[in-house]
Amino acid sequence: MELTDQGREQFRAFVRELWQWLVVEVELANGGPLDEQGREDLRTIARRQMLSDDPVTEPKELAQAGA
Repeated sequence: MELTDQGREQFRAFVRELWQWLVVEVELANGGPLDEQGREDLRTIARRQMLSDDPVTEPKELAQAGA
């Protein structure tokens, strides 16, 4: 599928917003800010998950706490 320039920019804005949210969530869970290596690790994990056909899972304790 080909995106228009406007569609491409909207998608980039969405991805930036999603990335910021993900970083905040991980930092809150870890109790502190991510360093550069932590951000790179998170990028690698996110990329791998986006390219995977496997469902996203979370630890059982977190799933139960969120229910």
